[in-house]
Amino acid sequence: MSDFFNQDFASYDWKKFKDQFKNMKGLTENQPVPELDLSWLDNYIETMLENSLPEEAGKEAAKKEFHYNLYETEKEMIVRVPISPHCDPKRIKVWTEANQLVLAGITRKKRLIHLPGKVCWERSKAFYREGMLELRLHRDKTKNYREIPIDFRI
Repeated sequence: MSDFFNQDFASYDWKKFKDQFKNMKGLTENQPVPELDLSWLDNYIETMLENSLPEEAGKEAAKKEFHYNLYETEKEMIVRVPISPHCDPKRIKVWTEANQLVLAGITRKKRLIHLPGKVCWERSKAFYREGMLELRLHRDKTKNYREIPIDFRI
């Protein structure tokens, strides 16, 4: 079973997989297949794998929790994330959504880190060295709010 998980999935015929959807109702043969949102597929496969693993493997996976350290200074937030030696650091992607830092490629699931403030990405930097991902997120001090006047109708 371990050989199955060590296969190179880059050689999988994804075109053949996508062609299976050509028989969808409303599509003609010459019409291009629309881009499909297959995000559900990742969750489905992960759930199936977790349910098929023996209990000992589940305990081992629970030990591999996502850890990080967050430090704050006046000008920046510093996030340090240890990266497993089994992880390819070149596959890691980082972005923000509202006041959250999103990390993909470290574990099978995207990981969220709640930030204590807004980030100015133009001045922020990320470094990877010796198994540690360090993000130096420059604080965005611009006001992102505006008072809404109240109309008092009596």
